[in-house]
Amino acid sequence: MDNNSSSSFIAREFAVASAGGRRVHGRIDAPANGGPHPTLICLHGFRAHMDWGFFPDFARHAVAQGLCVVRFSFSGSGVPPGTDQLTDRKSFARDTYGKQLEDLAAVHQALDAGEIPEADPECWSILGHSRGSGIALIHAAERGDARAFVGWAQITTPGSWTPEAKARWRDAGVHRIKHGRGAEPLELGTEILDDLELQAERYDLLARAGELSCPALLLHGARDIAISTAEARTIHAALPPGSGRLKVLERTGHTFGVRHPMERTPEGYVQLRAESLAFLAEHGRRADPPASRS
Repeated sequence: MDNNSSSSFIAREFAVASAGGRRVHGRIDAPANGGPHPTLICLHGFRAHMDWGFFPDFARHAVAQGLCVVRFSFSGSGVPPGTDQLTDRKSFARDTYGKQLEDLAAVHQALDAGEIPEADPECWSILGHSRGSGIALIHAAERGDARAFVGWAQITTPGSWTPEAKARWRDAGVHRIKHGRGAEPLELGTEILDDLELQAERYDLLARAGELSCPALLLHGARDIAISTAEARTIHAALPPGSGRLKVLERTGHTFGVRHPMERTPEGYVQLRAESLAFLAEHGRRADPPASRS
């Protein structure tokens, strides 16, 4: 386990066993002054990973606010530990929503078991971007004990391919996705289609939104061409009355102006970060902090 620390924060890597013999690799960022601290679990989206774009910067700012940030790469992200490139095409091709939920459950089990001493297992919130927002919403609804939920570019329908596209996919046994200029397309097998059909009721995000028992914040770019603002409004309307807040950020899109690696700090992301941290400061803490373990 690698450790890195300064006078103000601690950063270390971890790994846990998930279902099916898979391994989930992640990182803890936490204040250096004792603990346990209110905890934020961060989930990346499709074709991303725990260190993609805005996540390292957001973690640093969250730690400065007193949070312990738990982030990890899904075992099917295709990005091996210690890298930021999608090179494990086999794992990526076989990834499913069910596997991602199993990975998240394995990380949360470690949190509940006290294996992350910097974290307060009884005071946790969850944040997800794009596909990760769907996984986060399902997990928060099923657990029922989250302090807060934050969805960036919130999805409403897992696997929103058309019936015609799915039929072609099944006929060919594979679905190909463009992956950068001049790069070989990525492939998805049919496991994800089987998973979406077998667990369709579980993946009904409008129903899960209605079951959410914590305050929710949805942040969406007005120029998002991947997921429309209409979808964010649909999820917002499905939340329990008075529990949700939706803010559409003008002049920004699906990744809020951020590319990987994040070499500049776009205004859209600055707004996103500020809104998220203010919401977590309001809802993601205990009224009475637990006794320090230091």
